[in-house]
Amino acid sequence: MKMMGLTDLPYWLSWFFYYLIVVTVISIIISLIARAIFPNSQGFFIFLYFWLYGMALFSYSIFISCFFSNGKVASIAGSLILFFSSFLILIVSDENGNKGAKHFFSIFPVVTI
Repeated sequence: MKMMGLTDLPYWLSWFFYYLIVVTVISIIISLIARAIFPNSQGFFIFLYFWLYGMALFSYSIFISCFFSNGKVASIAGSLILFFSSFLILIVSDENGNKGAKHFFSIFPVVTI
């Protein structure tokens, strides 16, 4: 299938590299700011934490977008799904909770924080 005159591979690679650069720059800026807040932490691990989280959110948004054909509906539904999935951390953080539920809910990037 062609999108914007491109086949699937160059189209998706262009989006991947674009957000790879965006997430990397934002993670560098945040890790420099967070380095002042957490002086005993290594800067690389702070960067890695934010970079992996940003890439997980990018992957999550691509996953959600495949269920919708309309961009406006996808953006509204994706925002709502991301917001409500942040409440799943209450289930995961319960020490007496079901392990199966914990493993299932770990697919959401907000829960893994």
